Amino acid sequence: MSSYFNAVIFCTKRKKEKISSLYILKTSLCVYLLYKIFSIRRKYMMPFKKHHCQLGLGSDSMLLKKPGLWANLYRSMRKMCQVAQYHPDTYDHFRSYPAVVAERQRQLYEGDKNLIHPLSLVSLCWHTIMAFVNLMHMFISTLRLFFVLTPPRTQTVHAIDKVLLAFHALCFLDILFNFNIGYTEKEYSHIVMKRRKIVCHYLRRWFLLDLASCLPVAFVLLYLDLKDTQCLLFAHILPLLRTPRLYTALIDVKVFTKIFTRSYIWYGMMRHAVLFVMTAHWCTCFVYLPPVLCYYWYGKIPWKYNRFLKDPDRDLWNIDLQNRYRKGMFIVLSSFFGTGFSMFRASEPEEIVIHALIILYSAMFMVYTLVLLLKVYMTTYSSTVRYHELMNQVEVWNLNHLLIITYIKKRR
Repeated sequence: MSSYFNAVIFCTKRKKEKISSLYILKTSLCVYLLYKIFSIRRKYMMPFKKHHCQLGLGSDSMLLKKPGLWANLYRSMRKMCQVAQYHPDTYDHFRSYPAVVAERQRQLYEGDKNLIHPLSLVSLCWHTIMAFVNLMHMFISTLRLFFVLTPPRTQTVHAIDKVLLAFHALCFLDILFNFNIGYTEKEYSHIVMKRRKIVCHYLRRWFLLDLASCLPVAFVLLYLDLKDTQCLLFAHILPLLRTPRLYTALIDVKVFTKIFTRSYIWYGMMRHAVLFVMTAHWCTCFVYLPPVLCYYWYGKIPWKYNRFLKDPDRDLWNIDLQNRYRKGMFIVLSSFFGTGFSMFRASEPEEIVIHALIILYSAMFMVYTLVLLLKVYMTTYSSTVRYHELMNQVEVWNLNHLLIITYIKKRR
């Protein structure tokens, strides 16, 4: 308001002649309206203003601007490959946004060219996609080995083989990405953006397993109409080498969950749900392990096995894939939820051993589930108790504060 009165005084001093009161009122009203308009504009428009650097550098990405469509697309891709403040793990490593900007500058001037930061949006999207791809690869590869059975010497390319081939291609593309994505040294909380160190780090850890599991050897052998079932067995075992990738898939699922919530309870529940689905599927495949091994090694299926299928001949070729999977899953879920040997119709030693191992694993898994649920309950209960204690302290403080104010007023 001081600027408003100064403007009025300035206007009145400019007039040499005598000014009427009506003219002064009009002038004051106009100046006041102009003052309010500019103050509102400054209040609501200043936060959206952005400094335009005269050096041609963006204030956020530190990347040089060049004219042209392809230059803009290349610059946009490089911005997405830089550290992003919207990545769920960014502020676990950096304390503030200026630290994020400093990390972008370090990546630009100290790191090698055309590398992807592990805390960038490109890294987040790709790792989320690969978490789903890895889980589906583990699911389909075991399904192909244990449930797609045809008479010996007549094996052909199945529809599941074509789906698995597409996942092989995505896994091979993931190998190329991993040679260009930085990593975090957990001991020093340092992000490595040197290509030589990235390549050496990946070669030491996951490269051999990733390469062996994404080679479509089984598809090539089936396409060439190879009749040797033992070679097919080893070819179908190669995709199973991707099973250790479950560890990284669970980490990527946790990072994806952080986008929606910061509760550790939800992290544990999501990880446990993924573990339950995958292990239940693997146990279902494990039920058919002896006849499948006999099928690929000797070229035939033993007829005495699989009594629980309730088939007179107990021949897997007489039962379609859906029924075999459904009955195997029924046995596994029965084991997970506390059913003993009385539920199974077993007559062979292999059946008894397989069922005993499934019951043992399912019992251990359910104990872990019980401990997790108790931990969730105790965490929620402790949070509720702390909340009520805090509210009681606030009420006591308010009561004492009011008593003090009342006492002071009485003294006055």
